[in-house]
Amino acid sequence: MIIFICRDENIDSENLILRCLDRYAEIKGIGYTSKNVKIVRNKNGKPYFENSDVNFSLSHTAGLTLVAMSGYNVGVDAELVREIGCRERIAERFFTRGEAMKIKTARDFFSTWAAKEAYAKYTSFGVASFKKFDVRKLNDVYIKRLNVGRKYAAYCVSIDREIEYCEI
Repeated sequence: MIIFICRDENIDSENLILRCLDRYAEIKGIGYTSKNVKIVRNKNGKPYFENSDVNFSLSHTAGLTLVAMSGYNVGVDAELVREIGCRERIAERFFTRGEAMKIKTARDFFSTWAAKEAYAKYTSFGVASFKKFDVRKLNDVYIKRLNVGRKYAAYCVSIDREIEYCEI
C-alpha cells in the first residue's frame, strides 16, 4: 500500500487521485494509468476505479490530503488535532461506550475519530456505522497510525500490512 501525501490545498481531488494512480503504477510496475480508468461510486458513495484492480481512499483536512492506494480494499482518514469544546458529547454520540470513556484529550478524540472514519471508508458504511464497532476490537483488518505530522491524527485500514509513503 502506498500513502500519498499532498500538502497543496489547491489541487482538485480527482486530478490528485489520477496523479497518484500514475505514480502508483510506476512504483508497482502495473499497467493501469489515469488514461485507462474512470472514477465511479458504489451504492454507498465510496469512489473506486471502474476499470482497475487498484483500490483507493481519500481524506482531506486543513493543510493535508491523503490518498491511500493498494491492491486490496483500503480506507484512510486524517484529522487536524485541535481543541473542540464538545468532544465528550460527540464521543458519546458516535463512539462506543468503551471508546468514549478513553477520550481525555483532543488527540485521543481525533485519533479515535480518524481510526473509525478510516474503517467506515473501508467498509463504505460511513459515519452512521460508528456506534456499531469499536476500533480497538477489530481483528479482521490492520488499523495503522500514519506518520504524516505531529499536528494530525491519521489512520489507514486494510488487510495490506505494508505501508510506503510518497509525497506528491
